[in-house]
Amino acid sequence: MDKLSNLKKFILSPPGSFLRLWWGFIYLMLLFTFWRFVFFLYQIPVLEGSNWLVYLKSFYIGLRLDAVVAAYLILPIFLSIFWNLPPRGQSIYSKISIWYFSLLTIIISYLSAIDIFFFEEFNTHLNLLLLQANVVREESILYLWQEYPIIIITLGISLIGWLGYKTFTKTSLRLMRPDTRWPNTLAAGVLSLIILVSAIRGGWQERPIDWGHAMFSDNLLANQIALNGVFLLGRSAIELSSEKNLRESLQFFSQDMAFEQTRAMIAGFNDFFVDEYSLKRKIKEKPSITPNIVTVILESHVASFCGYINPAEKRVTPILDSLASQGIAFTRCIANGSRSAFGISSILMSWPVLPGLPLISQVESSREAPCMATNLKQLGYNSTFLYGGDSQFDNMQGFAIANGYDAVIDRKNLSSLPGTMWGIYDHYIFDYALELLDNTDDPLNLTLFTTTNHQPWELPDVYEASIPDFSDVTFRKGNVHRTMAYVDLVIGEFMQKAQSRVWFDNTIFVFVADHGLTIYRDKFEDLRNGHIPLVIYAPAILETPRLIDKPVSQVDIMPTLLGIIGYPKEFVAMGRDVLANDGAFASRITNDYFIFMENDLLYTEFLGQKSKLYRIDDFLSMSQLEISQADDRFKIYQERSRSYLQTAFLQFKSFGK
Repeated sequence: MDKLSNLKKFILSPPGSFLRLWWGFIYLMLLFTFWRFVFFLYQIPVLEGSNWLVYLKSFYIGLRLDAVVAAYLILPIFLSIFWNLPPRGQSIYSKISIWYFSLLTIIISYLSAIDIFFFEEFNTHLNLLLLQANVVREESILYLWQEYPIIIITLGISLIGWLGYKTFTKTSLRLMRPDTRWPNTLAAGVLSLIILVSAIRGGWQERPIDWGHAMFSDNLLANQIALNGVFLLGRSAIELSSEKNLRESLQFFSQDMAFEQTRAMIAGFNDFFVDEYSLKRKIKEKPSITPNIVTVILESHVASFCGYINPAEKRVTPILDSLASQGIAFTRCIANGSRSAFGISSILMSWPVLPGLPLISQVESSREAPCMATNLKQLGYNSTFLYGGDSQFDNMQGFAIANGYDAVIDRKNLSSLPGTMWGIYDHYIFDYALELLDNTDDPLNLTLFTTTNHQPWELPDVYEASIPDFSDVTFRKGNVHRTMAYVDLVIGEFMQKAQSRVWFDNTIFVFVADHGLTIYRDKFEDLRNGHIPLVIYAPAILETPRLIDKPVSQVDIMPTLLGIIGYPKEFVAMGRDVLANDGAFASRITNDYFIFMENDLLYTEFLGQKSKLYRIDDFLSMSQLEISQADDRFKIYQERSRSYLQTAFLQFKSFGK
């Protein structure tokens, strides 16, 4: 009975310090909502009357990002609670809390007001990466002083701060009570910790939410309303702090020298640069076509298990091998990074992996970075990203919606279908892809990302009997071979059905892996772990099959496809049209380990540390011979690889400016 009474007392009368904590959290949420409403009011002249429900949903979507920021800001109050249990400590603690929240009110209000005007000028939310290059200059500050009512804004924010101070003063007096019962304090502390951790992560999904959570619709302004400007500012501050050292470590040469070297490396005989100061290219005049483009990103596929690359493994991928023999197949394709998020950015953006966070998570990708979908949209394409798992994982959904995709379809849209912990079984996803292709009037750019070839390496029961016996395989007991064989079988079913469709002859199919698989562990980052299959198949468009045995990577896919269709617009890419290029190279980064391969030479470098150059005698076995640093080729390839990486970093940081 006493325990029940104590529980009732705790629920109805928790410790006063925790009441103030919870009230403070709610107060910050209300403050963010208020400024989102002000931001919304400023956008009224450009809002579309038919989308009011979407705009209202922005306020609901934005709550999770608001909660992330509010939870971080409330942490100092939470951590200090246990120091202030005596009554006298309560009084001091209460005063400190009042001034802390009053100060937060002013700071948040100032940042939110600045964010509104920043958005008006730059069409993006406040972020330090853009701010440092465009605003912190004398002429910019003078412009802001003349253009905006700084004094009135300051007075208004001061009034808001005063109201916040008064609100907390009155609230604190009402909530003040001694925290003397340690069981109540402990229970309230545990509950508060759970709430704060949940808020900081944005929920209990696998990864903490990113800015991509706000990219919930195809209405770009609604997405921007849902974004929390303070969240994005903090995100950019983290990026900036990590990039200061990175920018210095990647400053190998003068920017002009690295830039010109890179342009020479990526230029082909079928395109030309439109000016002298950018990477904008245009394809030389040729007939333009608008076929469907279906890019199938294969989870964890590795070249060592593909028969057309490694004849010893013909049991695993007979379908892909057959498509390779009839299309354009690449035997030395390298994944630019070691994770799916890195592979996605390289495939869809034609941009190499850079040290640090995946590009699809970085602030620069929040507003129309160069991308396959944004390019094709100019030709009337409809773009769809189809994934059997949770598309918010690694910010895939946010990146896709922000960069030209009209729709993202994932597990939540197909939730009744079975699968593994990672996503719906791939045969369901390929069947859904057929429906999308059957029901499109505009040319379709479809990106399909598989999931089944991933731990826990499970197969749907109905396919068990169709998979070859791999009991003789030692690597992971043959489980990877089995799931790869399943995906290959599903591809075969998909292509067989596709051949009977009217759209088949007007479709280009691309099959490429996201990152490979760690098979070889004898040395750090064996290049074969990132050796992946790449096949372009379109028998009615590419009538002559080709087997290309030169280094390429995921960044080459977009410019190659644009070359095939005769893309008539300008585009930006760090890859090359490998069908219109005599040479070829590939780069790969794992953390701070950089690999650059050109022809049969492999340059490796721990950034800013030791470098080596090898000649590869046999790619499948990675038989290699180290070349002395005194050899002239060492300096040549070091310069080429560093120029490419330096230019990729600096050009990426210029997006949106």
